[in-house]
Amino acid sequence: MRAHREKDKIVLSLNPAEGQALEQLLKTIIANYRIRPGDLDEKARLAWYSTRGCESAGLTAEETKDWLEQLHGYKSANVQRLEEWCQQISTQSPEGCKLRIEIEDAPVFLMSVNDHRLAAAARQEIGQTEMDLRSVEGLVHLKPEQQVALFEIELLGWLMEVVLRLLDDPDAAPPA
Repeated sequence: MRAHREKDKIVLSLNPAEGQALEQLLKTIIANYRIRPGDLDEKARLAWYSTRGCESAGLTAEETKDWLEQLHGYKSANVQRLEEWCQQISTQSPEGCKLRIEIEDAPVFLMSVNDHRLAAAARQEIGQTEMDLRSVEGLVHLKPEQQVALFEIELLGWLMEVVLRLLDDPDAAPPA
């Protein structure tokens, strides 16, 4: 992947494998954003829609329900933008594809991919111990589903870092 900034856009140049991986991840985020909080699997729901803050703030059950609906509305309002990014990625050449993220849409991209990271970690019970693994030997002891989730978490974390650097410094080079 290569990344640079063009005026009001961040441009990610992806090879075919990177493009396919990101497209699939965005499609998964879209599908999950369409699911109402009460219908989402428990682990993802707790990662995205925790009510602990509502409880400590003394919100009533009705106020908590309203807050969850508003939060779901906020997330699902980003589906159209995510679909547009999927469309950009799906038009690949043999060399790959480009994803152009408007600077004003960068927070949506960052929030969405981080939501996926949180849900993947929760669903596969990935904690700091797994996040700190840096050897193949350590990874082989994880279940295949955890290995895939860890790959997704790391890939999206790296993409987030690239986007954040380019937001902060338009001439920044991607992290190694």
